Amino acid sequence: MAAVFERLTKRSSAGSATAVSPEAVRHLGLEQFSSNIIAGMIRNFRADAGLSRAAMQYSEEHWNADFVRNARDSEARSFQQMVGTFMIWRDQIKHPHPELAIRFAFVMVALALRELILFNRAHLFEAILPIDDELLTCELTRMFLQYLGIGSEPKSIR
Repeated sequence: MAAVFERLTKRSSAGSATAVSPEAVRHLGLEQFSSNIIAGMIRNFRADAGLSRAAMQYSEEHWNADFVRNARDSEARSFQQMVGTFMIWRDQIKHPHPELAIRFAFVMVALALRELILFNRAHLFEAILPIDDELLTCELTRMFLQYLGIGSEPKSIR
């Protein structure tokens, strides 16, 4: 399991530094950067979903194992880096507490993706809302931006 956690941690953090570097993404703007991050999260959740699900369940049962703690610490550093990058657009965020809003909105996105992709619960909603990655990217980005208080409409997919 330590090797699995190391593999997942390396994969997760490999592109993070460049992907969230303020200098590299400032030109994208808040809306496009949000969409890119959420689309990347969807791709990451889909990559080795079964392995990621098993690792997540293992970590919940072995919370204090050194390699689990190291993976959590690495994920927290990557997340903090991403939040810092979002803060370059703090003047556009209308929520009264921009950093809290970014953190909370991403927790909600991650929880939705965890249920829909990692635990394969999208099939529960097929009769009322067929869900594909394009729809997820568009609507989760819309939800994320609206929570931040960004009023413009992201591109429509349908």
